[in-house]
This record gives sequence, C-alpha cells and structure tokens, in this order.
Amino acid sequence: MPTQTYTAFANPAHKTQVQNAFKDVSVLLGKADSTLNKLLTNDSSINGKVEDARFTTWFGPPTAANLTVVKNFVHTILRQLSGQNTTLTNVPTSNTVAYMIPLAGQNFGTQALNYTDAQAPAIVPTPTIYIGRGFYTAPLLGKDSQVGTIIHELSHIVCSAEDVPNPAGGAYPDGFLDTYGETNCKWLATNHSAQALHNADNYLFYCCSFNLQ
Repeated sequence: MPTQTYTAFANPAHKTQVQNAFKDVSVLLGKADSTLNKLLTNDSSINGKVEDARFTTWFGPPTAANLTVVKNFVHTILRQLSGQNTTLTNVPTSNTVAYMIPLAGQNFGTQALNYTDAQAPAIVPTPTIYIGRGFYTAPLLGKDSQVGTIIHELSHIVCSAEDVPNPAGGAYPDGFLDTYGETNCKWLATNHSAQALHNADNYLFYCCSFNLQ
C-alpha cells in the first residue's frame, strides 16, 4: 500500500495537520471522479442539472470533451495516490502555503494560449509536496483550504496543470498575474474554458465544492 513520508516536521502539531488534510484529499477526489463518470454516462442517480452547473462554474460547458479532460485529470490523481508513495516536506522558511518543483519535461507557462500540446496525465514516482508556513493557518476544508492546496499541487505534479496567466494580459483586479482564487477561476471558466481545464486552482475549487460526507 502507498504511504506518505513526512520530513522536517519539528512541530508534531503541524505534521498532524498535514496528515489529516492528506486523508481527506482522496475522499473529495473520489466524489469528483464518481460524479464526472456519472455525467459522462448520463447516470440518473445524480442531479444532472445541479452537477452540470457545478462543472460549468469551474470548467465551462459540460460537453463530453470537457468532461473527459477533467475526468482524466481527477482519475489520474486518484491513481497516483493509490499507486505511489508521496513525500510531504515542511519548509519553515517559506511564507507560501505549498509548492512543488517542476519535474523533467514540465514546462509551465508556455501553454497559456493553446493547450493542445498539454502533456497527457502520467503517474509520477514518489513526488514531493513542499509545505510552507501559510498552510497551517488555512482551513482544513473549503476554498483556499489545506485539502484543496494538496489537490492543487497534485494537479501540477501528475497532470502538468498550470497556474494560467491572465488571458486578458496583465494582472487581475486583485493583483494576481496568474489565475488564483475563486473569482478569477470562475471568470476563466466563463471566458476561457480551454485554459480553465488546465488551471490548477480550478481543480482545487471544483473538488472542494463537494461535501466530505
């Protein structure tokens, strides 16, 4: 069975926070994966109107093509977690919430206008997620949460999802140059669906919109 390795955690309470968040990641990814599969197969056991609206909010039109892209990303992250160990490393000098280091062949920032060359999702041997100080003050669940942060970083590692630069050029009204945050992700889904399908924060918000239970 895959395991998690926790390194450089001098504070046991911080390690416990990361462990608790990691436990819930697979649950929310599983709910998203199941829902996407049911949408693709027109399964009447879900409320199609509600789930279409949820998908549209974060990824644009729920076409078969769009649903398939998101389904493949989510399912591959689940396969990653069920098949590979993960290292989570505390970085007490970092003010960020979390980050990952791009792997060989991952060239972020080059696909903002055209995602036809985006890499196919692939299983990554023993990836590392680096946890910064901002992680410990974030809520466990919900938007901008600890669980969502781990999903965000896994989407980078496994699926080469990007932090998409503002397609309109320059900064968003909140000052971000890349597409972070609820408002900007909704705007991206509405106006640039192709980019939303490959934006890490859109996966964070979509998965975290499901209830844990």
